[in-house]
Amino acid sequence: MKFSENFERDYKFYYNNIHNFTFSGSEYSNMISDKKGRTAKECFHLLDSRGKKLPCQEIILLRMLLNCKASVNLNIKMWAQGRAEYTLSLEELKEMLNDYCAPSWVLEAVENQKFKISKQLTKNNFNLQNALFNAAEELNEKE
Repeated sequence: MKFSENFERDYKFYYNNIHNFTFSGSEYSNMISDKKGRTAKECFHLLDSRGKKLPCQEIILLRMLLNCKASVNLNIKMWAQGRAEYTLSLEELKEMLNDYCAPSWVLEAVENQKFKISKQLTKNNFNLQNALFNAAEELNEKE
């Protein structure tokens, strides 16, 4: 099976970080184990790109890869939240991602999510300020 450069890059990232990203809250117990099945890399690719679940000869590695990917996605959300709330600096994030040898799309995903979260936080703050202003006006009218 031939893989694209992008898949090879991402697979290498996940494979090299299966022990760094271990919590995702997801379970992958419904994978099919078969000694004559495909490799974990092939199964990972087919599941990721086409949603196909095929028998796998390296079921433990496949589960670890899937868990790592889900954990990376969870961390992207948490890092984005930290960036939006100014509790994680860009420098700290870049240093972490450098330590993990993360591809550039990870930083891009964090920053895109940060923008969406910041936009929502701004909207929520605006609504809260309006509610407080209206409550203060009502109190002033009663006095």
